[in-house]
Amino acid sequence: MATFHYNRFSGESANSQWSRYLQTQSYISEIGEIVSQNRKDLQATLNAASAEQKQAFQQVCGTLNDGFREVSQHLQDINCNISELRGEISDMAAMLDWKLSLMIEEQRLTNQLLGHVVRLLRIPDSQKQRAYHIEQGLKYLKNAIREGINSTFYADALEGFREAERIERKDYITLNRIGQIHLYSRQHMDIPLAEEYFLKSAREAFAEENAGGTPTATHLVPKGDQPLIYSDSPFKAATAEAYVYAARACYLQQKLPQAATHAGNAYRLVPEFLEAGFEQAKYLAANGQDDEAVAVLRAVIGKDRYFAVKTLTDADLAGRKPVLELLGDFHAKAISQATREFRGCADIITNGSEGRPVFMEAEHHLSQNSFLSAMKALDVLTTRRQLPYKQYRLDSGVIYGKTLTPSQTLMEFIRAENQGANQLEELIPKAKSEILRNSLMGFPFGGAAIGFVIGFFRGCSPSQFSVDGGTWLATILFCAVLGAAIGGFVGYVTEPSVQG
Repeated sequence: MATFHYNRFSGESANSQWSRYLQTQSYISEIGEIVSQNRKDLQATLNAASAEQKQAFQQVCGTLNDGFREVSQHLQDINCNISELRGEISDMAAMLDWKLSLMIEEQRLTNQLLGHVVRLLRIPDSQKQRAYHIEQGLKYLKNAIREGINSTFYADALEGFREAERIERKDYITLNRIGQIHLYSRQHMDIPLAEEYFLKSAREAFAEENAGGTPTATHLVPKGDQPLIYSDSPFKAATAEAYVYAARACYLQQKLPQAATHAGNAYRLVPEFLEAGFEQAKYLAANGQDDEAVAVLRAVIGKDRYFAVKTLTDADLAGRKPVLELLGDFHAKAISQATREFRGCADIITNGSEGRPVFMEAEHHLSQNSFLSAMKALDVLTTRRQLPYKQYRLDSGVIYGKTLTPSQTLMEFIRAENQGANQLEELIPKAKSEILRNSLMGFPFGGAAIGFVIGFFRGCSPSQFSVDGGTWLATILFCAVLGAAIGGFVGYVTEPSVQG
């Protein structure tokens, strides 16, 4: 994760520093290796860090273990799969340095080499020959990247791309790959020439973008060449990436204003390309333009928090006081926002709440008191999830409950859950009153009916078939009063039933 830093005071040439950097960074093929490499880089940075840098590290990551636990969880959450990556424009940008980005290039070459002959059947024979040379170049470049800076496959790759260039001098794919060979191969290393090829590639890719992709160029775009985040416009993505590589070549030559301009062009062209924004900030800071660097970096970290970790390992950025102050500001604001959200939930959540496990998870993250952990707490608190709660209605003395699971934040869920619980508490006495009222009304009528029958037979004379009206009425009244008493008792002791 430690992006290359040119030490202008070492007396060592840029080519030598760059070659040594490429030599010491091994090829990475697994996500776990990326985290491990990043951890080693950050530990090495911390060992030589100033007090201000160490403080900034604690504000961003807390402890080294806590910080990389968050990083590892992030990679699991986004389900990173190297075989699915298409370009540096990805969710993993904050995890990659200039050497680890070759991992993505190697995977892109794999995707480009997946057969696309069918799409080439309609293009001229001369262009088919160019496609053949490009495929040969890609095949050898893939192997060269795996072997490293001293690979002899770079010469084979360059031969293939040179043949393709003779057929078509303005193919952005060929121009970009030749630039990479001059950037990454020790035998062919020529930084000014790499810059020239990358700028040519950017120019031609931009022309294809404006033209909507000529038929030949469209057929020559391999199926796997489109970055996931900008799959609808491969030419625009290719333009942005070529500008970033041109910026790196300029930085290696210490042409800092040009480096910042090229990276800025890429970032403006594709705002999702946060790596371009990060590198623009790096070059601005290296050129002493701290305020401009901070403005760009603020936007980048605001979109992807993990660039804060990358900032800590970049020597052009981490030593700048305004940058460290920016990281402190991100820390303070994240803690404040997460604490406010957390306390809002704490004030209303109950012990038996279905959201209690989520609440406890947020509390755990917030307790670590770092920028990354506070942002994780905010994620937990503001993520919309489907937790069950009930709403109730009263019908004829019976309370009916209905389970709902809409998508809600934790705060919204707790409020809805509490509202359902309050609703139940309010309905219980209403249901009890309704039960009592129904009992008081129903039992007297039942008692009167029974009294009517009993009174009739008590006051009846069989021999004369006559009725004693007084006895009959008295019996009806007595039974009605007794029914009312029984009804009141039954209504009093009967608890409302809750169904559902």
